[in-house]
Amino acid sequence: MASGINQGYGIFTPMNFYNVPSPVRGILLDIDGTLYDNPAYIEKQAALFVSAFANHRALELESAHEQVEAYRREFARNHDGRRPSMGNTFLALGVSMKESVKWREEALAPERFLAVDEQLRRALETLTRTCKIVAVTNNPVSTARRTLSALGVGELLPRIVGLDSCYSSKPDAAPFREAQRMLGVPFGNCVAVGDRYEIDIEPALKLGAGGVLVTGVSEVYGLPDLLCAGSAAEAEHGPQ
Repeated sequence: MASGINQGYGIFTPMNFYNVPSPVRGILLDIDGTLYDNPAYIEKQAALFVSAFANHRALELESAHEQVEAYRREFARNHDGRRPSMGNTFLALGVSMKESVKWREEALAPERFLAVDEQLRRALETLTRTCKIVAVTNNPVSTARRTLSALGVGELLPRIVGLDSCYSSKPDAAPFREAQRMLGVPFGNCVAVGDRYEIDIEPALKLGAGGVLVTGVSEVYGLPDLLCAGSAAEAEHGPQ
């Protein structure tokens, strides 16, 4: 891992890098919290999921919230402080992944919270010149498409692995394996990009990919300068 001054790339960045390959040919890209900064929307998603759980179990909202948080606290105590994804939380509480998909498709409205981001679009346009990219999200594919469309980058990211692709939630390995299969790029030439280490980065590292941990979309803007140099050189001159 490197942070602060990243000696491999020679420029200052607050991002954290983990075994980033050169060249990078594939990117496993998280969406929520990575491609946009909107804490209100992130919080709204969690609240909507708990509300759906309350309706599903015929519980008072406060009771449903307490059950969810009690499970997540207990999980963290038993797993070195790691917090489970909401999908895996509800699965442990007896809600199938198919039901979670249904809740998300019905409840989430990214168009109400997000707007076109031209700087993100320029960054992704540059990345797609040298890398294949697949979006890997714990939301359903249809919700992800609406999110990307709201950000103005939908046609740049046609490949998506969502909760309904294999009915498995990150940090499970299955979404990452499906993303790698979709790209047709070895894990050794892929890098996972996301805002949560345990959910977005660590599972990909275990499969042999590299990782870039970001704190938000402002750092995604800088990814072309960090990831494309080696790939562009190989594209121009062939493998060194």
